Amino acid sequence: MLRIADEKLKEFRVMKNQFLIANPATLFGVIAMTAQTATAKSRPVVQSDLVTRKVGAEYLGVSETTFWRLAEFDPTFPPKIRLSPRRVAWRLKNLESWLSSREGA
Repeated sequence: MLRIADEKLKEFRVMKNQFLIANPATLFGVIAMTAQTATAKSRPVVQSDLVTRKVGAEYLGVSETTFWRLAEFDPTFPPKIRLSPRRVAWRLKNLESWLSSREGA
């Protein structure tokens, strides 16, 4: 058993020298597991009236891509506010009212 462990340790050293990453816990047949707990997602705390695409997506519970699609193609979605040539934001109260109008649909 010790002989096999020594061989695996040598393999790991060779792999490390070749810049390959290995999980040290698997060297000896041990499976490393992490406990994951399911937690309910809560809406992010917003400290400003304006929110970015990332924060807006988190607030609505959609991905950033879906948020972008809604902003570009849904005529009922709140208008964006251009802060600079490459930066846009949305008013939080407009997103809240849009979301509440969608809850009835």
